[in-house]
Amino acid sequence: MPITKEIAESKPTTVMLHNVDEAAFILCVSPTTVRRWMKDGTLKVVRLSAGVVRVENSELERFVKEAGSNKGGDRSVSTCR
Repeated sequence: MPITKEIAESKPTTVMLHNVDEAAFILCVSPTTVRRWMKDGTLKVVRLSAGVVRVENSELERFVKEAGSNKGGDRSVSTCR
């Protein structure tokens, strides 16, 4: 594939990834809750290898925003910080 001007001039993007404990801390829930949300697909994950999963920072932001607009839903993300 030839290198185009767009590819040559594009800047690499940095993606911040969080492990289960970090995601739990950010969301103010237990790591068990984060794992449950990962398992049921409520929280999307990035699989790095067998048994190694991470959550993108943008996914946590999406999740918090959605939980905030879902006042009557079954998910509760507090603002503990």
